[in-house]
Amino acid sequence: ELRLCSKEKWLKKGHSLDIKAKGYETYVSKGSDKGIDVLASNGPLGFGGTKICIQVKTEDNVVGQPVLTELIGTMNNVGADYGLLVSWSGFVSSIEFDKRDRFFKVKFWDHNDIVREFLENYDQLEDWIKAKVPLKKIWVPEVMDDPSE
Repeated sequence: ELRLCSKEKWLKKGHSLDIKAKGYETYVSKGSDKGIDVLASNGPLGFGGTKICIQVKTEDNVVGQPVLTELIGTMNNVGADYGLLVSWSGFVSSIEFDKRDRFFKVKFWDHNDIVREFLENYDQLEDWIKAKVPLKKIWVPEVMDDPSE
């Protein structure tokens, strides 16, 4: 069950592991994070390479412009190449313009993206997290249109 730790801790750890599964070294903040939840780099030992700053919001409210502004400032402060803004509750509708304008610098993940990424990278996750969330692959026949129609 996902409630083995707080939602915030789960999402931070989960994103760190998801990024680790893609070959990144990660730093996960503890306590007061000053806008930094996870830092990631795919360079050797976390040096060089592509640098990503991840901000995770676990509140039940949708995320708006102030959080995005904070992430961009944090990206500049730590020298991150890219940002990832994660919100289980989603984003205010006005963020759509920012998604377009910042497409090459910042990605936005809501609950659908979180679940998709988790499932896509499940096989590469560490054993302890698979033990907390045991999943089993099953094969289901695809429903196809009748070719005689």
